[in-house]
Amino acid sequence: MLSSRKESFSFAVIGKFAGKRPSLEWVEEKAKFWAHSRPCLVSLTIKGHFIFSFDTLADKAYTFGLSPLSLEKKKIFFLPWSPGQEESAWPSITPVWIR
Repeated sequence: MLSSRKESFSFAVIGKFAGKRPSLEWVEEKAKFWAHSRPCLVSLTIKGHFIFSFDTLADKAYTFGLSPLSLEKKKIFFLPWSPGQEESAWPSITPVWIR
C-alpha cells in the first residue's frame, strides 16, 4: 500500500510562494494552464506548500522547468516532491523592491 501511495506522487512537484500564500482556489485556477495532457491535482500541505500532481512525466518536467514562476506578481518556486521534504531544500527568498 505504501509503495502505491509513493508512486502516486512520482509525477508531482511541490511549490512554495514567496511572501503571502494565495488561496488554494486561486492556485488551482492558475494551474489549469500548466499541464498539457490533463489538468493537475493541487493539494495544500500543513506547512502551506502546494503539491501539484500530474498524469505524465512530461507535464511534471514542463512545470518544474517554469521555476521560479511569476503569477500576477506572486513568485512560486518548484522542487521535485519527495516524502519528508526538508525546509532547507528551498532557496532563500528575499523580496527586493526597486524604485
